[in-house]
Amino acid sequence: MRLVSAYYSENTGVSYATVVHSINGLERRFEGIAKVHPEEESKSRFTGCRYAEMRAQIKALKAERQSLIWKCEECR
Repeated sequence: MRLVSAYYSENTGVSYATVVHSINGLERRFEGIAKVHPEEESKSRFTGCRYAEMRAQIKALKAERQSLIWKCEECR
């Protein structure tokens, strides 16, 4: 799993991250989004991008898990 891009928009306070993960030999892209809380005093660009990256990684791992479940069901 590798990070392809991460972007933080200072105007909206939204962070975006894209991760590429190989599932069954095919590379798929997963995106994660994180928003800054309106009452947050110190907005951190790094933290927002990290949260977005973690959310993209979670989506990738859930997709891999679902693929493995389907393989198990095929065997049954």
